[in-house]
Amino acid sequence: MKMDKPLPFYLKSLLTVAILSLSLSVNAETPDANGIVYVNINVSGGSGSGNSWANATTNLQGAINASGASKVFVAIGNYPSPTNGFVMKNNVAIYGGFDPDNNIKTLADARILPASGDGFGSILNGQNAKPVIWNVFTSATAMYNTAVLDGFTISGGKVTGNGGGIHNEYASPTLTNLVIKNNNASNNGGGMYNLSSSPMLDHVTISENTVDNRGGGMYNTSTSSPALTNMFINGNTADYGGGMYNNGSSSPTLTNVTLAGNMAGTGGGMRNSDGSYPKVYNTIILGNRNGIDNDAAGLDAVSNRNLIQTGNAASGAEFDGTATANTTPADIFTDFANGNYTLKTGSYAVDAGNNVLYNGLDGNTKDLAGNTRLYGSAIDLGAYEYQGTLPVSLISFTAKADGNYAKLQWTTANETNNKGFIIYRSGNDGVFVKLGDVQANDYCAPIYLHRLLAPKGHQLLQTGTNR
Repeated sequence: MKMDKPLPFYLKSLLTVAILSLSLSVNAETPDANGIVYVNINVSGGSGSGNSWANATTNLQGAINASGASKVFVAIGNYPSPTNGFVMKNNVAIYGGFDPDNNIKTLADARILPASGDGFGSILNGQNAKPVIWNVFTSATAMYNTAVLDGFTISGGKVTGNGGGIHNEYASPTLTNLVIKNNNASNNGGGMYNLSSSPMLDHVTISENTVDNRGGGMYNTSTSSPALTNMFINGNTADYGGGMYNNGSSSPTLTNVTLAGNMAGTGGGMRNSDGSYPKVYNTIILGNRNGIDNDAAGLDAVSNRNLIQTGNAASGAEFDGTATANTTPADIFTDFANGNYTLKTGSYAVDAGNNVLYNGLDGNTKDLAGNTRLYGSAIDLGAYEYQGTLPVSLISFTAKADGNYAKLQWTTANETNNKGFIIYRSGNDGVFVKLGDVQANDYCAPIYLHRLLAPKGHQLLQTGTNR
């Protein structure tokens, strides 16, 4: 039939709506039967619905917002943030570090978690032009700890204002297995900004973030009281509060945190003001350019078992308010000058903590590097648990590049009470993170580690039958 006349306006409008609705229904992300949406920036083929790894979507924010979604599984890769940043959601847990091409597909598999921001794993990237995570709500629409982010590097965030990496207002999500690194804000909170927000952070590194004003690593204000456990806050820079700034009756809880190597004109490690009284347990605040500065505020009186610097970056420390010998950064850390903040043999921080102060401590608890959290009779101070010395004669240890792999091999002699070895890799900041275990043997056949060639090398640590 020939159409001699154009369609009436209302029919054109109806047709446009129908086409748009069809387009939205085709592109909408759909969870599988378990409420999981799958995201892979490098997916090839599939429908893009997100209901399986084969049909993975590339739209992370769409997956988070998908109707019926309770979990979002994100493959390794680089995910540029939207113009206004990714927004988390109540009752949705976002997990990174999956590698479906290598059969890392479920939470039961060993995900590729971030290690000091070394460029592996799942990366949420602000591209030095926009925020990465932007959780802005009101008291009526608040976000709670049912919103989960686990297994990502948060980097390249940049804002004119507050919170380059993560910006929380009336938002208290659960944040686990994260590296928050190389983010910038012009005002407060280079790595993280919390306003009326109390997120729960566990196994998180906040490093090398910058801000022009307050809180290079983290800024807390308006009664924000986040809980920080097994954390490393290092190399952040601000005018006030290089590692952390607490303001407006904000009183975070720090348990087994290492806060070191941060820089500020005032309060390089931490600045507290306006009625803020952090509770600090089993923690090391040491080696910062200036330590803690207080203005009508200070550490809460319940704080206990802490090693806190008394002067400049090279100075010693007080243990629970008492000046203590052999507590300079060089005495405490394995290699402070080169950025290795694990505990050295004979460190005052070894076995100096109180097990009761670490909520839920048991045999399965791990430190920030993935090692046993309680190694000995008492928990150590800081993020890293001392794992013992090497009572063997190591004849040779080599780590060589072989294509996309790192080839590791070693030979030992005269082993004493040797249970086996732990292999570590180092990120760009020199912190060694556990890769896996190898049984004791005088000779180790070559071990090939795909995608895990470390920027600053590998490390071999012996584990004994007793300490």
